[in-house]
Amino acid sequence: MKRELTIAGLMASLSGFAPDTPCVAHIWMADDFEDIDSELSPHEVTAAIELADRTLDADISLSWGFMRDCAETVKARREAE
Repeated sequence: MKRELTIAGLMASLSGFAPDTPCVAHIWMADDFEDIDSELSPHEVTAAIELADRTLDADISLSWGFMRDCAETVKARREAE
């Protein structure tokens, strides 16, 4: 089942846990991509978030560098078209 990569999707995923369940998270919002590459369209930002979700290596983490690479990959697709 494909997860919805939105706040609503995250809330639904977390709804099965007790509110006092310990956890750690690193959340990127679409607005964060303004700092990564302000030229990305809203569709490209969503594509970069989806790419990050598909290719995330937990040893690398959701770092600025990783997210920048995802954005650059999506942008390169635009430029190749």
